[in-house]
Amino acid sequence: MGEVTIFPSRALRHLGPQSRARIERLRRDHQAFALVQRVAEIRSDSVRALIAGGPSRGHVGLSRRMAMYLIHTLLGRTQEEVGALFCRTHGTVHYAIKTVEMFRDDPVFDLAVAQIEAEFRALMRLHDAA
Repeated sequence: MGEVTIFPSRALRHLGPQSRARIERLRRDHQAFALVQRVAEIRSDSVRALIAGGPSRGHVGLSRRMAMYLIHTLLGRTQEEVGALFCRTHGTVHYAIKTVEMFRDDPVFDLAVAQIEAEFRALMRLHDAA
């Protein structure tokens, strides 16, 4: 048998200055941060992965696009505002929104997005009533 390699936990690594700035920018918008946290939780990703710099394909990339889409549609943020939260350009946000709209034709994906929308709308109603 081969050796067992132990890798340090990602949670133990310190955030770099750019990552820290991205997270702090997102935290200033409490509703957007809560929405990103919920998408990360449901999709089994981390908030850190969703706001990381650079391109992401696959699961994390789709989770990020979903978060951008929901912030734009549920919270009414402009594409420029969403881009600023994620350190992305307007064109990237536009592409993310169009991609999620296209994927909503898939019933399983649409159900996942609809569940997040329903949960968040219920939370917003509770918050407004308080």
